[in-house]
Amino acid sequence: MTVDNKTLIQRWFEEVWNQGRVETIEELLAEECVIHGLADASGKELRGPAEFRAFHAQFREAFPEMTVTVDTRLLKATSWRRAVPSAVNIAAIV
Repeated sequence: MTVDNKTLIQRWFEEVWNQGRVETIEELLAEECVIHGLADASGKELRGPAEFRAFHAQFREAFPEMTVTVDTRLLKATSWRRAVPSAVNIAAIV
């Protein structure tokens, strides 16, 4: 089954971040994936769903009321790297 990028992006942010569904991390994040920009205590970049899950749990514990809204510019962008800085709005309610 082929799923378009728009659907994957919407699903990732809605299910993983807004709903806290760790099952979606397992489903959408490849085992060999390198999560650039996130590192463990030793400075090693996180890899795969298991390491991302640990980060995700800590982040959601620190910001339990956080919601992510994906701007439509991200869904229309031809380059993920070009769109992300201006198109993802993370709002934490503390």
